[in-house]
Amino acid sequence: MKQHALVLQDRSKGLQITPTIAILIATCLLPLMVHLIPIGGGAPAGAMLLPIFYLPFIALIFFKKHVALVAALLAPFINFLLTGNPQWELVTLLSVELVAFVILSAGLLRQHRLKWIAAPVGYLGAKLVSSLVLILLPLLPNLQASDFLAQSIATALPGILILMVINILVLKLKK
Repeated sequence: MKQHALVLQDRSKGLQITPTIAILIATCLLPLMVHLIPIGGGAPAGAMLLPIFYLPFIALIFFKKHVALVAALLAPFINFLLTGNPQWELVTLLSVELVAFVILSAGLLRQHRLKWIAAPVGYLGAKLVSSLVLILLPLLPNLQASDFLAQSIATALPGILILMVINILVLKLKK
């Protein structure tokens, strides 16, 4: 798989932004913009639309896996430090979920027949992983892991569909 090189430079100042930094910045900014969208129903826009998952998945297609992993691991912490969101109790859980998503999606992308559904299946697998983490570490003591899993998936149905569309479009673009 050919890796695309993205290097933005300002030669006068020696500034260089690698794909890893560019994807990390974009992964942090996209959820901020999505949270500005007024969505009714009580659930946060990010929980419904899953914007923090889009760019790590796209990075898997166009760059090496570490680019996606760095964004997956750090974006929730950076967003928390900048905005106070997601809630502190969810920051570690979301990072685990994003890393699991990247690892699972990367594996699915290597399977010819499954690559077309790698993002939504990777997300569902990542939700299972984060639910298992909740069983071992009660990060959300007022919520059962099974309730967390069911509520998260039900809330995220629009985002899962968006991940499917992104998955298909990006793979077609990559051809």
